[in-house]
Amino acid sequence: MNLMIILLGCLSGLGVLSNNIILPSFESISKFFEIPTSQLSWMLNSFFITFAFIQLLIGPISDKYGRKYLLVAGLLIFAMGSFLCSISQSYNILIAGRIIQAIGAAIPFVLSKAIARDLYDGEALIKALSAIMIVTAAAPGFSPLLGAYIESISSWRGIFNTLTIISSLLFVFMLVSFKETKKFSKKNSLKDFKHIYIDLIKDKYFLLPSLSLAFLMGSLYALFVTSPLILEREFSLTHLELGLFFAKTVFIVFISGFLSPKIAHKIGMNKTIYLGFILTILGGVTLLVLYNFNLLNLIVYYVPISIFLFGFGLVNSVATAKLLHKFKETSATASSLLGFLQMIFSSFCVFVALLKIQYSYIVHLSILFIIINIFALLFFYWELKIINKKSI
Repeated sequence: MNLMIILLGCLSGLGVLSNNIILPSFESISKFFEIPTSQLSWMLNSFFITFAFIQLLIGPISDKYGRKYLLVAGLLIFAMGSFLCSISQSYNILIAGRIIQAIGAAIPFVLSKAIARDLYDGEALIKALSAIMIVTAAAPGFSPLLGAYIESISSWRGIFNTLTIISSLLFVFMLVSFKETKKFSKKNSLKDFKHIYIDLIKDKYFLLPSLSLAFLMGSLYALFVTSPLILEREFSLTHLELGLFFAKTVFIVFISGFLSPKIAHKIGMNKTIYLGFILTILGGVTLLVLYNFNLLNLIVYYVPISIFLFGFGLVNSVATAKLLHKFKETSATASSLLGFLQMIFSSFCVFVALLKIQYSYIVHLSILFIIINIFALLFFYWELKIINKKSI
């Protein structure tokens, strides 16, 4: 894994890092601003919604004018938003800081995939995206542990100070060392990209797999936001123990990201994606069965979560590579629209996952796993059915 892949993984994971690192501090933030836990969903949803819409602007601009200066601008904006969060004295100011963070984080998220598409092709692209996913997986895996540790030695403000420092260092490094991967293009004006977006939405070969990936990502964020509630309420974990749980699960994504190119090479991309979706659904079914038979403890809880995460890792890298392979000239625009759909649906899933319910959040999460990923599988199946009809 070369330095460029590591950097792209870090850039891609910046948005996830900024969300997951604050999960252990939900209770502290709730108490500081004297707000109910349910209102904390706005800390995530304000980020998701902003993140989603900003991506629609970033892709066309990047495909037209290049990657580098847009990338470093995003890192600077993210650092400014993180700093504002760190000094906020009201919940509204904190939300404003989160919105600025989202604007900054959306830029490297889109460009990391577009840069990979600039540099790699075919199986090399699958390997690159898988490697990026492995590096990116460290963000959701280790960030809650990092956040819990930072809060234990300072406060929730220290978490945002840490994000300010990380993004500032990335800004300086990329400004000095990163070389442009896509030159100015005369081919399309920015007005043309409105039509490119319309064409992409009309294109079933883009829309259906994008919806499939959007549903898949939504199920992952459902796991992220419900896990602190489950682990603290059902298993009485402390903040640090909660962080350790996430850190342990990240190795499952590491393994699936490492194996996905090999599996795709051996059995094909479509069968690999099918296998991944079967595993994500099986994870939800297993979790529900174990809970209904009163077999769950903390160790057993890892089993269905690991099944889900392994399936997620298989689908995410292979399906994304398959999708972007078809759109080389407008890879950032395609990545933007894909990211927009993923964030919009993730925002909806966060809202649903944090609804006040009368039954256990374990049951809630397992049902979400099953329903969401069945829909994701159906969208993927629909695409293949259209392709097969066309080839006859």
